[in-house]
Formats: sequence, C-alpha cells, structure tokens
Amino acid sequence: MNLLAIAWTIARKDLTGYFRDRTGMMLGFLLPVVLITAFGFVMKAAFGGSGGMPKVTLNVIDRDQTPASQKLVESLKASTMLQAKIDDAKPPATEEQARGQVADGAAHHILVIPEGYAAASNSGKPPDLVLIRDPGRQMEDQVIRFGLMRAILESGPTHWQSSLAGLGEKFGMSGPELAILNLATGQIQNAFEKAAASRAADSKPATIKKLDETAVLESFLPIRNEDVSPPRRPKSVTYMLAQNVSGISVMMLMFGITACSSMLLVERDSGAMRRLVSLAVPRHSILLGKFFYAGVIGLLQFAVLLIYGEVMFRVGAFRDPFTLAVLTIAWVVTATTFGMAVAAWARTAKQGEGLSTVLILVFAALGGCWFPIQIDALGTIGQLIVKSTPTYWAMSGFHALLWDQLSWTHPRVLTAIGVQFTMAVGLAILANVFFRRRYLAG
Repeated sequence: MNLLAIAWTIARKDLTGYFRDRTGMMLGFLLPVVLITAFGFVMKAAFGGSGGMPKVTLNVIDRDQTPASQKLVESLKASTMLQAKIDDAKPPATEEQARGQVADGAAHHILVIPEGYAAASNSGKPPDLVLIRDPGRQMEDQVIRFGLMRAILESGPTHWQSSLAGLGEKFGMSGPELAILNLATGQIQNAFEKAAASRAADSKPATIKKLDETAVLESFLPIRNEDVSPPRRPKSVTYMLAQNVSGISVMMLMFGITACSSMLLVERDSGAMRRLVSLAVPRHSILLGKFFYAGVIGLLQFAVLLIYGEVMFRVGAFRDPFTLAVLTIAWVVTATTFGMAVAAWARTAKQGEGLSTVLILVFAALGGCWFPIQIDALGTIGQLIVKSTPTYWAMSGFHALLWDQLSWTHPRVLTAIGVQFTMAVGLAILANVFFRRRYLAG
C-alpha cells in the first residue's frame, strides 16, 4: 500500500470519528457564527453614532421645564452620537444629587439644565448649563462634547452668538467693537441655520470631520464643566486600565476553571470514575470534590492575576481587602459551577471544549470583558441579553471596586454579588442533574 493510500485511510478513520460526534462537530462550526452574531450585536449598538463614533450615554436633568429647555432636550434625544437618558423625576434631581450619582458611578456625565435657562436665552445672555462629569471617562467625554455642541446650536443658534458677545465683554471690547462682532456672528449663525436646514433635507446625516473645529467652538458654548471623582481613586488609574485588568482576569478565570472541571471527563474516559463510584462513599461527594478542586485552583489563579495587575499597573485592587475577597469568592463560585455544569453535560471532551469556548467568548463579548459597553444604548431586549451573562455582573462588581471605589455594602456591589450567587445556585443544580444522568445512571 502506497504512502497516499495509507495517509487517506488514517484521515478517513479520523473523519469518521469527527462526524460521528455530531454535537461536538456542530459546536465547532457554530463557534464563529455565534461570535459574529455577538460582536455584530454589540458593535451595532455601541458604535451606532454617525461617522463611526461610539454612541455614549448622557444623563440629562431639566430643572427649567420650559419649551426652550424641552427643545434642547429633544435635540439631545435626536442626536446620532448620544444616548440621552432623561430624568423624569418630579421634581427633577438637584445638582447635588447629580454629583452623588457621578461619584457613585451611576452615571459618568450628567447635563443639568438649570432654572432660568429660557429667561437667559430670551435676554440674549448665555445660559449656564452645567456638565457634571467623571474626568476619568475621557473617551466618552470627547463624544459627548461633540454631541452637545451640535444639539445646543441646533436648539438655539443664538447661544453661540451670545456666548461670544459675553466673551468679548469679558475682555473689555467697546460698544462699536461688540456691534461689529455681533454682525459677524450673526452671519455665522445664518450659516449654521442653512447647514442645519440642508442636513434636515438630506436623508444621510452630515458628519463633522475635524475635531479641532469642535474644540474651538466648544470654548464659546454656555457649558460649565464640573469634575467629580472618588477621592480615593489612584491618580495613575485610567478607566481603560481598570477595565482591562478586571476584564481579562474575569475571562481567563473562566477558561482556567473550565479546564480544571474537565477532570470529570478525563476520569470518566479513563475508567477512574467507575472506580470512584464503586467505593463506599456518597456519590455526590465526587462532584463536590471536583468543585472544591476547581474552586481552589480558581482562587489561586485569580489571586495571581490581581497581584500581577496591582504590581504592574497600581489599580488599587487591594484598597478594600474585604470587598475584594467577597467579589472574588462570588466570581470563583459562579465560574466553577459553570465549568462543572459544562463538564457534567458533555458526552465527550470535544463537546465540552466546544460548548465552553463558545459560551465563554460570548459571555466575554456581551459582558464587557473586552471593551466597555454603553448598556443604555442597547434597548430593552439588548439589556436583558447582556444582563443574563454572569460576566456582566462580575464586571459590574469589579468596576465598582476598582473604578468607583465602592465597598461591598453599596447596593450596586450587593446586587452584583447576589446575582452571581443566584446564577451559581442554578448552575449547581444543572451540574447535579447532568452528573446523575451522565455519570451515575446505571
């Protein structure tokens, strides 16, 4: 028998085994399809703004409650760059309450339209809009400034004109000089109005291409920036740094624990499981022992990841040891029960590897392990999908610790911990059911 014939015989044997495991085969083909779907869903929602810019959530508090302020609110809601989240509380929240929301991480940018907005606009004076923001969210700040500029000019082009006149007065311009300035800005205002009318007639929104022009115009807009950040946040920590350290740690723990959980499959295929079952021990102690084994390895792995992240990047992971310990235990328990459920479900190692890889990568994409997700831009169904992933709640807890400097007693952290333990209970029940059917039956 020649070389090619022998090689084809071996390949045919392996192909027969591959196609015989139909579930494992389908999971192998399903992985890229699921990933394309997950990434397409996230990217479409997160980067739905014009010009490829990410759509960013801007909380808005309208304390003026006048037609003029409502016009600005409608312009913000119609923005292709912003996901305007309007405060509908009666009465509207105060600036002090808005500062508290930003400090707690409930929002990163809040625009307050103060009382007297309409009166100031009608008098030709620049209204004093207040933008309360987290200075660490620099990427979102760039997009929000873009969107605010366009919305303010569209809702009332005279704002820019009055702001420029006020700036001239501040620098001591005389009456005739201000008159010349007003004439010039009036012509510019007409240009803005024509551009807005042209864009409204065009089915495709116009795109501002030069960011430098925005920076110049922004200095004339009636916005007072107020930075609010947790006082204990390390100066060296950026939002993306906290995101990457927590996100990669959360995702890699799932891979590590799932690999440990596959010991169930290894022992079943090798015959060691039959010997364990034949011993005079409670049968469910076998599954519990594997859970303890994978959990201890998971704790060690996660500790190493956090220590490395702290040594290399100084993210303040150990600022609140108790909160860190509670969050770590919650995530290790959740990830371990996930790994045990997959291992108990799988009939073959290929099935276990395929399903765990598909789910972990989808959870990582939807749960925010790879990049921040503007969840308010996802819609009701999108939010339900994202919040159904365990990684979302793990990331929510670690973000609250590393970025927002919250303790375990804060409602956001307690919610994240509670949801993870609830998911862990459900996964543990599934693991037990599958273990009884696949390992103990007969």
